[in-house]
Amino acid sequence: MKYTLSFLIVFLLLTSCNSKHKQNYREPPDVSTMNDGGAEPLTITNPRYPRHAAMNNVEGWVFLEFDLDENGHPTNLRVLDSSPGDIFVKGASDAIVKWTFSKNNTQNKSQYLMEFRLAD
Repeated sequence: MKYTLSFLIVFLLLTSCNSKHKQNYREPPDVSTMNDGGAEPLTITNPRYPRHAAMNNVEGWVFLEFDLDENGHPTNLRVLDSSPGDIFVKGASDAIVKWTFSKNNTQNKSQYLMEFRLAD
């Protein structure tokens, strides 16, 4: 009985920890139907993965909107949404301002979904 109770307590604790991460994670927006005029990344700097998120197996995403200057560099960066919370916002923002995009769009605003995934 003692071992059964101990097992049950450990099981419940582990299950609650696991479900907490799943509850906080939201699926990213579906960007496949968006048309931003054809701005494609030409040069990319990998974002910094927050250490605390990596150690806790947290994955997420940041949905950004920005203007492109005459050289294809993002300016006037704005975070439209992110999950979970703002854990990945700094890494995404610091990285994307170093990127270069093709300037094929006629619109001023471009959008990009940056996903943060851990290797399996």
